[in-house]
Amino acid sequence: MAMDLDVLHVFPSFAPGGIQMRLKAITASLPQTWSHTVVALDGDYSAFDTPGWSSRVSPTAAALPQVSERGLVGRLRAIAQWLQRQNPDVLISNNWGAIEWGAATNFVRGLGHIHTESGFGSDEAFTLNPKRGWFRRIALQRSDSILLCSQTLVKIAREQWRLPEHKTQFLPDGIDLQRFCVDTATPMDLNLESGRVVIGCVAPLRAEKNLTALLEAFDQAWQRNHSLFLAVAGDGPEQSMLEAYAATLASSASIRFYGFLSHIERFFKAIDLCALSSDTEQLPNSVLQGMAMGLPIAAFAVGDIPLMTAPENRPYLPPRRDVAGLAAAFTALASDARKRDEVGAANKTKCASTYSQAQMAQAYKIVIEHALRRMRLAA
Repeated sequence: MAMDLDVLHVFPSFAPGGIQMRLKAITASLPQTWSHTVVALDGDYSAFDTPGWSSRVSPTAAALPQVSERGLVGRLRAIAQWLQRQNPDVLISNNWGAIEWGAATNFVRGLGHIHTESGFGSDEAFTLNPKRGWFRRIALQRSDSILLCSQTLVKIAREQWRLPEHKTQFLPDGIDLQRFCVDTATPMDLNLESGRVVIGCVAPLRAEKNLTALLEAFDQAWQRNHSLFLAVAGDGPEQSMLEAYAATLASSASIRFYGFLSHIERFFKAIDLCALSSDTEQLPNSVLQGMAMGLPIAAFAVGDIPLMTAPENRPYLPPRRDVAGLAAAFTALASDARKRDEVGAANKTKCASTYSQAQMAQAYKIVIEHALRRMRLAA
């Protein structure tokens, strides 16, 4: 019989995003006797507005500790006191923005702790901040596990942050293979004339996604092949700038921004290849989704993208910021439907065997139970 367990999840923000949707997927498969409380440090809990959340997951009802006018020691003390009052069994802190909550667990006896890292913002797209690496090394001393969603992050954690190898674990995100199934999804109507080859990109419209490079590469490819069409799904702070830039391109009539889409599997069913132009990635969810839907991937070779895609896909992954190389990948895949099918089928097989949601949820269950056992032994 499953034990009762209270898990506290701390996020810098709980606006809709990859790690928030990961929590939704994980908690749907974890034991029903476990309860999950979410802390959003910026007060934004809007990810709960998306459908499909388990009734066992809820935002915290407690006021958060006041830390804005305190130094580091004062902040950690206030967080530790708050955690002692709430008394969860296990705390999971997510990303750099929640690292001080991970550090505070050093001062709370009998609390299991797991820290996750999913990637970097534009401020660390090219060069990592050594002070942050040093602080992680201090903050995560007594953590039970440190979960990294990419093999690239595992290497960074062990070699640059110098975190213990026995605590750092590669735990990739998983995909809902029933939802992202090309055989059952209904294609979204993109309102295009027949004969178009659709390049689709799903990404938040933020600086580190470098979507100007996507637009430039598409424009170069379109000038060789006017049947190409670029469909961009997602929203974010750069939307107005990107739309204005797209309007200056020769291919502007073949570019459309669709905004945030809740049924993104329908978008993937309507496109012919999946594109990404990020400066930094780890294990991008949109690439997993495209792979699950049997699509080839044309993207810069950043993070784990060359490792997560099938070997057949590697020729279409130019180096970071190689706009001409990305345009060439678009052109090559757009001109050969058979090649798209071959590469897409290989990606689908790789995704199903390695990146299923069921595998991810089971791995999280094992890690959480391990943290609980260690906490009880220490107590």
